[in-house]
Amino acid sequence: MFQIHEIYRPTRPLKKITGPVRIIDLINFEAIVLIDMDTEHEKTPFKFSYEEWVDLLSLGALEKATDPFLRLTSLPTGLPAGAAKRLQNVIEATSIISQKPGLLQTPQALASEIKAVAQSMKLSQRTVKRWVLNWLQAGRNPAIVVREFIQTSADSDEQKKQVKGSKRGVRRTKPETASSAPAHEVRDKCEKAYTSYVKSQRMTWREAYYEMLITICGIPYAELKGASKNLSLPTLGKITSS
Repeated sequence: MFQIHEIYRPTRPLKKITGPVRIIDLINFEAIVLIDMDTEHEKTPFKFSYEEWVDLLSLGALEKATDPFLRLTSLPTGLPAGAAKRLQNVIEATSIISQKPGLLQTPQALASEIKAVAQSMKLSQRTVKRWVLNWLQAGRNPAIVVREFIQTSADSDEQKKQVKGSKRGVRRTKPETASSAPAHEVRDKCEKAYTSYVKSQRMTWREAYYEMLITICGIPYAELKGASKNLSLPTLGKITSS
């Protein structure tokens, strides 16, 4: 009737399920464990009555939905150094969680394990929590944390069309210094970082800035490691030109 990893969405307003959810675990025939598919908010997995779930399905109040991460590769290649390092960390963190499946059934136990993993890896607990929740939302695909660096086939086709239709002899130029970086590029990156990290994920300004430099600006993780306290906004102006 239904399986783990499948996604369902309500066809009418429901009190406990307000949007698409993914099934991440089954507890005998007593309960199922779901996670909200809203990646903009950190919503932990929650239990739902197995009997009520079956009733909603039979009444047509829930319907199977398309997996938005179906085409997301689990083995991305050609990632920037910073993104590759992040993916490696996510795989390590989620592997620990995978070894203890019972954690998904109790929010307190999951939170405690995330804290322990963060401490052992010397990472922010908030960051590890976000990784774990995104991983579950993507059907346990760790590549979700670097999806902005993964080129889909549709993107590739579009780029080929643009290259094919470009004029001969026209060469794109880009600024090489901070002083020549277009202001709109800097502003767009800052606005994107604020919306994604500060507003949606409730990061501190320092955490958001550090994440922006790695994720949006593509600075290698090795270049930032141990130097985050000395980073300033002028650095961003230089990086946006690359």
